[in-house]
Amino acid sequence: MGNAQEIPSFNVTNAQKVELLLDILSTKKAEFEEGMTEYALISQLKSPPYQLFNDNALRDPLALFNTHFILFHALYLLRNLWRDALVGELDIHTTRIVLLPLKSSAQSNGESNTTTLGKSDSLADYYLNWQNLTSTGEADVEALLNSFWQRMTGADPVFDSKESIEQCHTLLNLDESVSITLAILKRHYRKQLATVHPDKGGSHEAAQNVISAYQTLLRYYGL
Repeated sequence: MGNAQEIPSFNVTNAQKVELLLDILSTKKAEFEEGMTEYALISQLKSPPYQLFNDNALRDPLALFNTHFILFHALYLLRNLWRDALVGELDIHTTRIVLLPLKSSAQSNGESNTTTLGKSDSLADYYLNWQNLTSTGEADVEALLNSFWQRMTGADPVFDSKESIEQCHTLLNLDESVSITLAILKRHYRKQLATVHPDKGGSHEAAQNVISAYQTLLRYYGL
């Protein structure tokens, strides 16, 4: 689905990560309907084909908090997008992230849909305010970390083969002989993702492959 919601201006790497997260998370509607934990979701996102988070960086407490904050920032952006599109209500907690029908979400709280959608959410306000990440230091993080973050483990860096790079160019319909800029790469990525996204009649696997190809080429070209 398209990311109509504006991405806040901050560090370019984090901005790209949030943008990618929105794309990836938007393909997981079926999984969210079943419900999953934050730990399970991060485990997916730091594993192939995504490898969006650096496992080695997750050993550092401040980096752990950054990962948690960026993920929840993207989840709350997605919640708002899905609310606007009447897809459902994304209920976000560390122990369970689940997509509920709007009617069920409202009824579970004894409220109307209108009341639920307009209700102030202090957690959403916190995670959607990027200053809450930039103003949080290591001492603050130590107090916020919980036990499941400590289960994160390290991994070896990823090296892309020549064949893998060629496949990525093919998936994004890119000519390797052309000088690749971020604008060109992103344009091809957006076009291909729109074609294969599950919301457009494509498949989760195809969207996953396109997202992975985009991530690989971002890394390959140092963009």
